[in-house]
Amino acid sequence: MGSSIIRAEQIAEYLGAKLNPASGYENDACVYIKPTDDSIFCNNFKNKTYLDIIDDNIYIQWLRKHPELFGIAISQYSYDILKNEMLDRIVYIPQQHCNFERFIRNREAVTTVGIIGAPRAFQYSVNELSKRLEQIGLRLMTNFDFQTREDVVNFYKNIYIQIVW
Repeated sequence: MGSSIIRAEQIAEYLGAKLNPASGYENDACVYIKPTDDSIFCNNFKNKTYLDIIDDNIYIQWLRKHPELFGIAISQYSYDILKNEMLDRIVYIPQQHCNFERFIRNREAVTTVGIIGAPRAFQYSVNELSKRLEQIGLRLMTNFDFQTREDVVNFYKNIYIQIVW
């Protein structure tokens, strides 16, 4: 949930758009970030509707199923692949980063390993991993409930290695 909020805030800021308006958007283009099912936006095709495909194949399938939708790719690689298939229906807005302040730290020793995101995305026992890392002198930190960009930045400030499944 946190990454959806961060991405939505950054896209809204990038585009100068309204973020989750309750009204007054009826004639606007709409951008959907990580929707839970396609019925959320399928009834709103009177406007130009964009789906931020982030990193999930289900969103690409929805774009294929709904040629009236437009997609937002998060990487140049995704954009290049999807642009060939979906022609003028794909735009590129780079994936957000968190460290706007460009914080740099000095590293004296690598001591901490981190996992951030949804727990279901990491498909190995976190307890087992923590025990194994302790055996080689490393500590495991996790953050599965970040809410803001600052939460993510503070987490990254405290780890030296990030594990991404």
